[in-house]
Amino acid sequence: MGALAVYFALRNRKAFVAAAAIGLASFVMVTLGVMVGRLIGNVAGKWAEILGGLALMGVGTVILYEHLTM
Repeated sequence: MGALAVYFALRNRKAFVAAAAIGLASFVMVTLGVMVGRLIGNVAGKWAEILGGLALMGVGTVILYEHLTM
């Protein structure tokens, strides 16, 4: 969704400018995500792993339920 918004904002510019803006935004967001993840991992430790596992199991359960009740 974000890349599409950048495209529409820069559609009158050259394709390289739009691609560079999307690439830079992706790089910044991924870098921030890794940094925040490391910080939370150091602070929360084992509890973060358990909570992450439970969240993934919850998402999987919801997806399975939706597919079985169609």
